[in-house]
Amino acid sequence: MGFVHNPRPVWWRKALFQVHLWTGLILGLILTVVGLTGSIIVFKPELERMSIPHLTHVQPQGERVPVQAMLDTMRRERPNYKLSNLYVYQEPDLAWNFRTTGPHGHRIQVYLNPYTGKIIGEDDFKDHWLDWIYELHEALLLGKPGLTANAIFAWLMVVLSISGLVVWWPGVKHWRFGFRYHRRASWRGQNYDLHKLGGFYAALLLIVVSVTGAYYAFPDAYRRAVAWATAGPATAPTPKSKPREVAAKPTLDEILARAQAAMPGARPMILFLPTNPTAIYSLRMRLPYDWQRTGSNHVYLDQYTGEVIRADYFVNRPLGARIIGVNGPVHFGTFGGDVTRWLWVLLGLMPGVLFVSGVIMYWN
Repeated sequence: MGFVHNPRPVWWRKALFQVHLWTGLILGLILTVVGLTGSIIVFKPELERMSIPHLTHVQPQGERVPVQAMLDTMRRERPNYKLSNLYVYQEPDLAWNFRTTGPHGHRIQVYLNPYTGKIIGEDDFKDHWLDWIYELHEALLLGKPGLTANAIFAWLMVVLSISGLVVWWPGVKHWRFGFRYHRRASWRGQNYDLHKLGGFYAALLLIVVSVTGAYYAFPDAYRRAVAWATAGPATAPTPKSKPREVAAKPTLDEILARAQAAMPGARPMILFLPTNPTAIYSLRMRLPYDWQRTGSNHVYLDQYTGEVIRADYFVNRPLGARIIGVNGPVHFGTFGGDVTRWLWVLLGLMPGVLFVSGVIMYWN
């Protein structure tokens, strides 16, 4: 009750204040960098296209060539490239692109004109500035150790947010003070109000983004925790193909047509190609009510016969699998349209705003 009415003298509130202060001062710069790079990544697909418009955009000219023709061109002209997936664009002015691994192990996007079937060019991500930004955000350019360290920093961001909310609480009689910004105050007072209000309004979302971000360093631990909490599976197993001899394998056009027939009304977004004898064709599908930008549903097809093995609707998956499935969209803000994405851009800037305003408060 002492904390509710008069929080400042409470000993554990004082302890959390010190935790908040020193955690923020020590980790603030790193969290600022991670947040800033995260803001850039939110619009990564658009930035990629803007950086290489001569590869990503085409002039519509009549009917499109069969998708299989583009695959045949890739196999003929890039025989040493390992094909991973194909981005299926419906927009008439966008080139289609295969994501591949080049002979030297680099990720390479190869762009083709869907009206001629010819290769326009390729983009090697080894020295791409956006890939550098992504690696900085994900692992601080340190590989696996950086990924683990970043996850620890993410959980410390959770500590910062929770302790900040505790420190923010002004008491029952003065609760309005916690939401007040004094425009006529000195610059020190306005800086304090900026830190106070910015931290309060951003805290919950920063916790969400931090928890979902740490998943990428410890996916197995997260899945076990979710499976335990939901008393069910946290993954939806991917089916496999049975290797066999067939007269002719299905074309990519047949695969796309059968996938759309298996999930009426859904738009194919990404076609994952089989990479070994037991792999399947997998299509990420987006339904009209789908909240995720690239779709949350999948259709799996046998690579030898083209038979639909399973139409996997997101809403029908076990609860644990759905929780894990929304981790990525929630972390990157790729749900709810552009409004959410711009909100996540602002959210990524908040660690920097809070760090700078916090340092000024400490200096004062």
